[in-house]
Amino acid sequence: MRHIVQSDTPRAGFYWAVPFYDALDTDSNGQSIAFFLLPPSFAVTPYSATQLLDPVDANWQQINMETNAVLIMAGKSDNGTTTTIISQRSAVSPVSPSLIVVPSGWSMAAIETNGVVSGTLHHLTMRIGYLELANGEQIPNL
Repeated sequence: MRHIVQSDTPRAGFYWAVPFYDALDTDSNGQSIAFFLLPPSFAVTPYSATQLLDPVDANWQQINMETNAVLIMAGKSDNGTTTTIISQRSAVSPVSPSLIVVPSGWSMAAIETNGVVSGTLHHLTMRIGYLELANGEQIPNL
């Protein structure tokens, strides 16, 4: 199964200025990690037993994110970039990250995007450093 982690959202009337984000995947095989900005209507849905057993459906949540969310940083080269973001028992951070703005109601997510789903017991953690600012308030010079 693919591991997915989703952040909280900024409070109503506020937004986040995110200068730093990364992920830690404890899979000893190494996992490609992609980061997304998720709109308020998007829900990360748990896998059903049928989807876990069907290899054709193994990528359904990744396809759902690529279709309905904003890709911040791809985790493998066939997602339209030559940047590969891989975590192997260490933190992974996008190369030359730019400031991300997360509006109220939106959230961020990290997902494993390897072609082969790992059977190794592991977990995925995402860290986000942010400033929570009132709507209309300027982002300070970081």
